[in-house]
Amino acid sequence: AKGNFEGGLFFNTLLNNGEFRLANFKGARLDRAILNRPEPVSGGLVRSINMADITGVTFIAADISAMDYLGSVEVISKTFGTEDTILSDQVMRMKSASELHSHAHLMRKPRSESKRSEKDLKLIEELESTGFQNWSPYDSSDMSTGWHLQDFREELGMNKWPFEN
Repeated sequence: AKGNFEGGLFFNTLLNNGEFRLANFKGARLDRAILNRPEPVSGGLVRSINMADITGVTFIAADISAMDYLGSVEVISKTFGTEDTILSDQVMRMKSASELHSHAHLMRKPRSESKRSEKDLKLIEELESTGFQNWSPYDSSDMSTGWHLQDFREELGMNKWPFEN
């Protein structure tokens, strides 16, 4: 279960039924990866990537529906995904509605600071309370997602080797 996959590229990789407890996936790219087995069951525990260090991991257009728990708000806030990332029902309930997500994302940008209303600040606070503030409100094919990813990596200091590719 231990392993060092820091900065690894797992594009289109099938990761079903793997146990990654105590593994290091820091900054790994799991774009379009498939992790949809075993299916989560109520009261069950899936020992998967959620039990590893997933700081800086990207789940762009991935199917991670086998993970019924992505981690605490602090852990989720250090991950990146897109609107077309497939999540389990439990994780999806934690994520805010798409409309809220899009608007709050726009208002979080520094250039929007002077335009923020009380309602905007409340939406931003609500988004940040979910941990999904670094997830792009757009799908993987939208060019804006690339800019969001770049900002995310810079914020975590993961904008050079072995994380930048």
